[in-house]
Amino acid sequence: APGGLTLGSESATTSGTAVTFSGIPAGTKIIFLLLDGVSFSGTSGLDITLGDSGGLETSGYFSGESALSASTVAFANNTAAFISTIGDQSAAYPYSGTIMFNLQQSSSYTWTCLGMLYAGSSSARMSMITGTKALSAELTQLSLSGGTFDAGAASIAYM
Repeated sequence: APGGLTLGSESATTSGTAVTFSGIPAGTKIIFLLLDGVSFSGTSGLDITLGDSGGLETSGYFSGESALSASTVAFANNTAAFISTIGDQSAAYPYSGTIMFNLQQSSSYTWTCLGMLYAGSSSARMSMITGTKALSAELTQLSLSGGTFDAGAASIAYM
């Protein structure tokens, strides 16, 4: 429908160290990052960075995460990216879930983040991510990184 949600192309996360969704149109106010079985070959956590026409920004984030498993409750924060560090992120613990970004203040290009991720196969883990980030200009790109990808796919939807 005109003015509705636009689903972007899916990107495989089966190799490489970053997946960047660029060309996010001007006027976008909501972005959903959709992860399906995304994992790394090592034990890296997931980093999500936002960017504008000047590039991805790697400072000024107010990012927090609560991670839960059957035996652990943990909290982490970061100023370089929105993060998920829910423990051993080998292929045995792929990420699946949705992270939503909302334009909170258009004059300062401030975005809020809220998401829930599940990681697991043999042992379930859950991550709740939240935070804010003010960009230097209008958002045009979003990137996933953290290690060498070895499985899964990611996409975005926006409006």
